[in-house]
Amino acid sequence: VSSNSTSRVFTALVLCDKPVSEEPRERGPASPDVPYPDDLMGFKLFLPEGPCDHTVAKLQPGDVAAITTKVLQLNGDKILEDFSKRQQPKFKKDPPSAAVTTAVQELLRLAQVHPTGPPTLDPVNDLQLKDVSVVEGALGPEAGGADPGGSV
Repeated sequence: VSSNSTSRVFTALVLCDKPVSEEPRERGPASPDVPYPDDLMGFKLFLPEGPCDHTVAKLQPGDVAAITTKVLQLNGDKILEDFSKRQQPKFKKDPPSAAVTTAVQELLRLAQVHPTGPPTLDPVNDLQLKDVSVVEGALGPEAGGADPGGSV
C-alpha cells in the first residue's frame, strides 16, 4: 500500500491466463473481450482456463470489491523484487522464485475452493466503519449499498 494526501494505491499479485506464445505472430486470433452472463452476476473470482500466469498490478480503492478474512503468510517484498527483476530483458526467461510460486499456488487454491469469493470482512463489525455512506459503498449494490450506476 502506498498513499499520499490525495490517493491510495494497492500493489497486488494477480492471476491471469498464460499467453499462448511470446511471439505476436505465433499467437492465435484474439478472443473477443465480451463477458459471459455469469461474469456479470455478483463477484466471481477469476480462474484461469489453461496454464496459470501472474502479474503485479496497481489498484485504486475502487478496484477492491471486498477484503477477505483469509490470511496468506507470504513475503511481499520478495515477490515484488522477483517480479521486477523478471521484467528486465536479461532475466525475462527466468522462472518465478519460490515466493512467487507459493503465492500463485495459494491464490489459485483459494479461487478453486471459493469460486464466488472467500469469506469477507464485515465493514461494521470487523473494520469498525461508522460512516453510513462508507458502509453502504463497502456492502455494494446487492446488499443495499451504493449503486455503481449513480442512480438513487
